[in-house]
Amino acid sequence: MLELYNTPHSTCSQKVCICLSEKDLEWTDITVNLAIKEHLSPKYLVSNPNGGVPTMVRDSIIILDASVST
Repeated sequence: MLELYNTPHSTCSQKVCICLSEKDLEWTDITVNLAIKEHLSPKYLVSNPNGGVPTMVRDSIIILDASVST
């Protein structure tokens, strides 16, 4: 299962959400609240040391760049 850590007002997050929807893939939407700095929490930084959104995780594969194609 794909997990997408994102925030609704991020254009990069929106781009990934649109692509996942167009490909009709099942995914878990995990909202990261930038206002309370969830993207800088130690738990989030394990997956994305840059602290950016979106971050997509599938099994043990982590994708940090919204423009990566698979």
